Amino acid sequence: MSRKIGQMTEWLASLFLRLRGLDVIQRNYVCRRGEVDLVALQRERQRLPTLVFVEVRYRSSEQYGGSAASIDDAKQIRLIKSAEYFVGQFKEYAHLPIRFDAVLLSRSLYRPKIIWIKDAFDT
Repeated sequence: MSRKIGQMTEWLASLFLRLRGLDVIQRNYVCRRGEVDLVALQRERQRLPTLVFVEVRYRSSEQYGGSAASIDDAKQIRLIKSAEYFVGQFKEYAHLPIRFDAVLLSRSLYRPKIIWIKDAFDT
């Protein structure tokens, strides 16, 4: 996938999540443990916000497996380690509950198909 398509895909995912009430606080967070595409806060009434680490995946074709299948165990471990590093670096988020989501995009005839999987995997 080209860098331009990747940036556009992450921008679409970010907009999609913002329209559903999440505040994206970081894009393309990179550390020595790995990378997280989006880091967001989901605020709920009378509860602590949830810190959400989002993996964005795009597939132009389902021929070789879907987007969700590409988030394998090794990728999940890198995401978890990156999230731990993020929380260690930004202590103001250390007290918040954490969730790992996936936003899956695939090419469609007229517009991208977007699937949001909350709690895509557990730690």
